[in-house]
Amino acid sequence: MLDQSCLPAMQALVSEFANIGLKASVIQTPSEDDARLYQATFTISFEDEYDFSYGIYPVKYPVPNRPTVDDGQEFYYRLETHLLEGLQGNDLSGYSKEQVINDILDRYERHRAFLHLNRETPGNRPVFE
Repeated sequence: MLDQSCLPAMQALVSEFANIGLKASVIQTPSEDDARLYQATFTISFEDEYDFSYGIYPVKYPVPNRPTVDDGQEFYYRLETHLLEGLQGNDLSGYSKEQVINDILDRYERHRAFLHLNRETPGNRPVFE
């Protein structure tokens, strides 16, 4: 599920961030719901601040009841993003490589803003810790 656009997007960003001196990595692990599937996490490491972590997890859902369609499927998967704060609830299924890159970069910019605010008001710990 991740092979078509998500993983190539993450791998492209590892190279781009390396070009500007940041250490980025992609780790793949088996999915908790189905060992045949895997999840991927893109991470940018910072020495003295919170790392940026962007995970894409296949999340299993029951198929809604649809009286006009019965294809025998009992469940389906959504490719949901997971950040330091937890699952974000958006579905990357059907996204192109460029759309995934843009989503990662948007969330990275938010993380940078968070780091800046955390430096400005030290002593306040994030709720998600």
